[in-house]
Amino acid sequence: MAASEIIGRITTGLYSLLAEDERPAPPPAGAAPAASSAPMGCSSPSDFTVELARLLAGNPKATAGRIHLIGLEPIRARLGDRWPRLQDGIHLLASKAISQHLAPDDVFCRYGALDYLIAFAHLGPEAARLKSVAIAQSLYRHFLGDEDLDGIVIRSAVGRLDGSVVFEEQSLQDILGAMATGLGPLAAQPNPALGLNRPGRDLRLDWRYRPVLDRRHNVLSTWCCIPVTRPAAGPPVEGYAVLGGDAGAHRFAELDRMTLGHALADLDDLLANRFSVFVNAPVHFESLCARSTRSGILDLLNGTDSTIRRFLVLEMYGVPGDISRTRLLDLAGMLRPFCRSILLAADPQARGIVHARECGLHGVSFDLSGGPCTGFSGTFDRTCRALEHAGTRVALVGIQTIEQARAAASAGVTYLGGPRIGPPAEVPANMVRYDWNDLLAERCTH
Repeated sequence: MAASEIIGRITTGLYSLLAEDERPAPPPAGAAPAASSAPMGCSSPSDFTVELARLLAGNPKATAGRIHLIGLEPIRARLGDRWPRLQDGIHLLASKAISQHLAPDDVFCRYGALDYLIAFAHLGPEAARLKSVAIAQSLYRHFLGDEDLDGIVIRSAVGRLDGSVVFEEQSLQDILGAMATGLGPLAAQPNPALGLNRPGRDLRLDWRYRPVLDRRHNVLSTWCCIPVTRPAAGPPVEGYAVLGGDAGAHRFAELDRMTLGHALADLDDLLANRFSVFVNAPVHFESLCARSTRSGILDLLNGTDSTIRRFLVLEMYGVPGDISRTRLLDLAGMLRPFCRSILLAADPQARGIVHARECGLHGVSFDLSGGPCTGFSGTFDRTCRALEHAGTRVALVGIQTIEQARAAASAGVTYLGGPRIGPPAEVPANMVRYDWNDLLAERCTH
């Protein structure tokens, strides 16, 4: 089938979807296409058709599932009488926000008064839907100040057996639910055991919470949930080290699922008792890479009440230092609907940390307890300052001395954690004021 015929069917399907409205007119002039190094923002549906034809020339059969329609109707409804006054600025910012989420070969255009057409050049249907979810949530968070997903729908071009193309609607909640269940029986497959009870490794898995000081607000408000094992001889083993050195993706995913389940259960109890507290739970890169390993995690998150999600922080571990901006954006978009914020545990030398803020990450964390990040060199100090100046919050964990705490404060670091901040606890404590004098005096909060 020729690309022109496919485009015609897509257009017909789109007009059928919008049949109750007038045929959309091109938006006002002034929306110039972006440079060749950025995603193409087309000034009209006709320009979009030209770009779409270019994409289809290489792979015309890959159309269905890669073309999506995102609307701003819920934003207009929430703004009410303010919409006419604000709509021009909203569309200008929306175009910019959409561009930031797209790859260089992707194209989009404004379609009518409230909608945007987006064509993804290289993504499959599932990945394209996921990217559309990230874009929609970014827009609604920016304009409305929250991430309430109710009423938001994504419309996708879908091919039928008769060769026609129609646009089918799916709510964001339905899309996330389908992702969480692995799109079928795959989610029902049991994950393998952690392997902690293999010969020579008869260990009991437990969890502890470590407090984090928010230096800007002078409060201990966040507690990091950490898996722990206690060998018969030697100190306790924490974090992903409990899996040993031969862990695979399925064991990472199983540990993440167990830790997340423990953290969510404790958080539910704390909120029921009117505690004010945030809980940080780890998620490993290997757990998120494949549908078979992430399904259990997303299923658990998707079944969590929205109130609990507002007090949950997810921290990504094991992310490659040279991860691309697009890949990091995909990972953040996968988790963002389920939590208050996302942190990236990283090496200070990792190139990917420069993309943290634009990918929707709240901050970056560095561990002073070992590895390449053991102290404050001039380069490390400048890295922390640059990230904080750009709006990416820095968390330093593993702080053991007051000298490290002073250096962190001097570099403008927002979050401090480690033995010098406070000992681990079985459950998080309520949010409490904790200023610099308390830290110097080594006052214990629990």
